[in-house]
Amino acid sequence: RVSRDFHARFSAISRTYRYFILKTKDPFSTEFAYYPGLTLDIENMRKAAAIFQEYTDFACFTKSNTQTENYRCRIIESFLVETDTLIIYQVKANRFLRNMVRAMVGTLIEAGKGRLNESELHALLISGTRSDAGESVPARGLFLEDVIYPENSFGSH
Repeated sequence: RVSRDFHARFSAISRTYRYFILKTKDPFSTEFAYYPGLTLDIENMRKAAAIFQEYTDFACFTKSNTQTENYRCRIIESFLVETDTLIIYQVKANRFLRNMVRAMVGTLIEAGKGRLNESELHALLISGTRSDAGESVPARGLFLEDVIYPENSFGSH
């Protein structure tokens, strides 16, 4: 049981997403991961992922013409894991804007392609301009991994 004022979306204190990027084309995985079509520079992507934790305003990563009044999010962790076949981006924050993670991954891919350097990413985050960020990647690689609620959210009431 939960209290009457509990809301599955708004009561959460953090959420963790993972996005799966294929390193090579694999017809058996394209339903659950995205293949960008070329080799990416993982070190450039790692540097870019770390930069996200330095900012709290993510207007550049939300849909245009949104009704959101506040673009502030606290990124708790932002990193990449590399396997033989995948690049996995993991991001944890107190909240996310609509389309935010997919736009962040698109921007990481731009860094991985060598089209976006660290100073350009800082400028993008400061400007808040959506059109300067990477394209939103397809939803098929995005997975909600974890949601954390306050300790007193569940129990007998």
